[in-house]
Amino acid sequence: MKFLDKVWGPTGSRPPPTDDLTPPRKDIIFAFQILQPNPLALIPLSLKIAKITGTDQYSNSVFRSAQKEGIISQEGYPVTSKINANLVNRIAILSLPKTKELVNLLFFWEEESTRLRMLQEEEQEIDVILQEMDGVDGERQSHERMELELRLAQVKIRRAMVPSKRTAGGLARGEEELPGYEA
Repeated sequence: MKFLDKVWGPTGSRPPPTDDLTPPRKDIIFAFQILQPNPLALIPLSLKIAKITGTDQYSNSVFRSAQKEGIISQEGYPVTSKINANLVNRIAILSLPKTKELVNLLFFWEEESTRLRMLQEEEQEIDVILQEMDGVDGERQSHERMELELRLAQVKIRRAMVPSKRTAGGLARGEEELPGYEA
């Protein structure tokens, strides 16, 4: 303890330990995952990118342990309903702070996956409406088509937006929620 006091100064001035995923870490995780063949599924390297593990081998071990405990499905999706107080004992190869970070990662990615799925569904819905409008002429149809194409572009932008650039509602700062649309 005296060594730490020399490094950090008096005991009260040490920074408190944190198990939260910081906004930059969330952005890095998001940017990594979005480039994967299946962006919704975590892979062992995701744990290294999130700085939960330090090596590929350790990432693989922790990932397999998490799958064995059921908190990550065999496909790589977070299963947060299986997280409980015994997790620290069940994944003993991880320290307590790193276990908390893993739990935070799983909850964060579950939320991001839900968001990405919803945006993907919205994009598909708009694509279907645009396909139905193909071949239909008219000034009103042309105006509606432009609005839908604009909305489609906005959905794609929102899907690619890193967490730190979004507000709590999932929109970019200053962006308004557009009114609904119908075919």
